Amino acid sequence: EGLLALRRAHRGMVKAADTGRDSEGKARRIADMEHANLETRIYESTCSRAAARRCRNFPTPQLNKLRPVLEGAEGLEDQEEAKDEQEAEEEGAPSSGLAACLEAERAKRTSLFADLEALEKQKAQDLEAFREVTKTTDELFERLVAVERALEPVCDLLPYRARPAEAAPPTDCVAQLPQPLQVLYAKFDVLAVFGTGRS
Repeated sequence: EGLLALRRAHRGMVKAADTGRDSEGKARRIADMEHANLETRIYESTCSRAAARRCRNFPTPQLNKLRPVLEGAEGLEDQEEAKDEQEAEEEGAPSSGLAACLEAERAKRTSLFADLEALEKQKAQDLEAFREVTKTTDELFERLVAVERALEPVCDLLPYRARPAEAAPPTDCVAQLPQPLQVLYAKFDVLAVFGTGRS
């Protein structure tokens, strides 16, 4: 009965290790997807900056001449405004519409850079926490395997003895423990019962 409990505990431990590996694989896939999304955002931001630089290099004096005609504004006042805008552009001062577009683009780039920095920091924190959890899980698994190997020769040499009625394990409390602790409890419970029988 004690050996059967040990075998069941061992199977549970192996199943818990497999579940941990599956969780690790899922977490790695999620981290890769987030990294790919981050790289996509960086690429889109770079393309936007390159397009903005090209737009700034394009002169638009002819567009300013055609703007009153396209808008249907025919009159001396509109022509004077177009002329003033053309002169201001030739002097190096951008028009109000272009300045508004550039300001909106600058604000958008600033917001995107802030989002990218926040995502990079969050990714670094998540990866560090994931490494710590993986390290702790591996250490616990190695210790459980070492304990199991150390107990195997002893369990094979011990004769079978019936468990006393008053030594029934509290199954309700044990079921609430995590799987690794249930494994340790089962092994130490078997040793405790055999030790009590010898004394």
